[in-house]
Amino acid sequence: SDLMADAGMTVLVTSHFIDEAEYCDRLAIIYRGKMIGLGSPEEIKAQHDRAGDGLEAAFISLVENYDREHPQ
Repeated sequence: SDLMADAGMTVLVTSHFIDEAEYCDRLAIIYRGKMIGLGSPEEIKAQHDRAGDGLEAAFISLVENYDREHPQ
């Protein structure tokens, strides 16, 4: 898929494994049918992982913020 992406083709990858997302150029994090995060892994970590713990911590922060703002 690197060759396709290098040629300008969009490659869509879905995964439930956050460590795989580190290899993507751009992420859209979907939770409860809503896009709660968008950007490169570095951008998402910079915006949502204040402690520097990584992409998983940023994901957890995004989910917790969404749940706080949209109680069920």
